[in-house]
Amino acid sequence: MSTDDERLFALHDEVTRKADQMRVALGADTTTVTEDPHRQIAVRWADDVPEIEIGTFWRTAIAPDELATAVLTTVGTAALERLGAWKQAFGSEAPTVPTRSTLTATRTGGEIDRLIEDADGDALHRNVNRFLEDYSERLRQSLDIVRERASRATTASDRGGHVHVVLGPANDLRELEFDRDWLRSAAGEEVTSALRAALANARAAAQDDTPQGLFAGTPLDVYATELADPVELVRMLTRGE
Repeated sequence: MSTDDERLFALHDEVTRKADQMRVALGADTTTVTEDPHRQIAVRWADDVPEIEIGTFWRTAIAPDELATAVLTTVGTAALERLGAWKQAFGSEAPTVPTRSTLTATRTGGEIDRLIEDADGDALHRNVNRFLEDYSERLRQSLDIVRERASRATTASDRGGHVHVVLGPANDLRELEFDRDWLRSAAGEEVTSALRAALANARAAAQDDTPQGLFAGTPLDVYATELADPVELVRMLTRGE
């Protein structure tokens, strides 16, 4: 096995380890509650979505005209705190997590070794160049699709039309507006219920548009799915013409 091959295998293993580390970090407990200074707005994350609750005595601390801004600010603070927790869990000091079977473990005495040893050098070189060109083109196309999807925003309201929200594709609450006449007498429980209903309607509409996420169905996503098995990738690169 050449030094270049060893470096390739080591790189693959490192990427796999980092991917597994990120998977564990994203799956970590995110039930921490973020509150506004008056403790009348509480935000917690559930399934990557901010769950917002308005307190019983919100009107004694927050003017009705200022509630939307206070909610948006609290949601933003919660998002920053969550990002900080991810950074800590995925940082250089984070513990190493158990990984899936890597290319290094798979290759020894296996089909990858045999494929590389039997490969025609010229064919391998041509296939690698074609793979890189095709991958680059798929990446460019996929990024264009993701940028277009990421620019989309979904507008929705609750059934009574008391709360209007604008939700981004990453479930980010971009805009919030309350019916001011209704808000002057609405109890915290009513505001919470209407706000959650509006957010749920926005998420449902967004899922109908992009049901599997930003990268789903893109050329790069399909490519990654087809070549998820390292043996299949090496088989493709060593295939003669």
